[in-house]
Amino acid sequence: MREYRVVVGNHHTYTYEPKHSYEERIFNVFQSKAKAEETAKLIFETGNYDTVRVTHKNWNTVKGTKVYARKEARKDTLKEMDKIITNLGDEDYWWDWIALGVPDGATESTYDDIADDSECFKDIAHTFFRIIKAYQENEKETIKLNKMYLF
Repeated sequence: MREYRVVVGNHHTYTYEPKHSYEERIFNVFQSKAKAEETAKLIFETGNYDTVRVTHKNWNTVKGTKVYARKEARKDTLKEMDKIITNLGDEDYWWDWIALGVPDGATESTYDDIADDSECFKDIAHTFFRIIKAYQENEKETIKLNKMYLF
C-alpha cells in the first residue's frame, strides 16, 4: 500500500549569524492521496508553515499535487489586490494605493521583495482593505473579492 506524507517546512534565520536555513519535517502520513492533499491545504491555510506539500516515501513531491508556498501565495494576492485597485476607476483610491500599497509599475522583483517581508505585506494588506472599505462606503458599490492569502 502506498503512503502519502504531508511535509511541512519553514525558513529560519539564526540570530547569532546572518544565515538562513530551511527545515522540513513530516507532519502526518496517509494511505489516501485525496486525504493527504486535503490535509496539506488545511495546514497551509492556518499560516503556520512556509511550505506544505504531499510526498511519497522518498520525499519526492507527488505528481499532480499542489505545493503550497507562502511567498507564491503572497505574490498572487498582491497581484490580485493591485488589479482590483487599478480597476476601481477612481484616481483618488489609486493614488492612495500607489503611495501606501504596491508601487506603480511593479515588477516580479517588487512582488518578491514585498512577499518576503512579512511586515510590509501586512501593511499593504491593511492599506488594501482600508481603500476597499472607503470605496464601498463612498461609492455604494460592492466589490467581490476572490480568496486571498493573508498570512
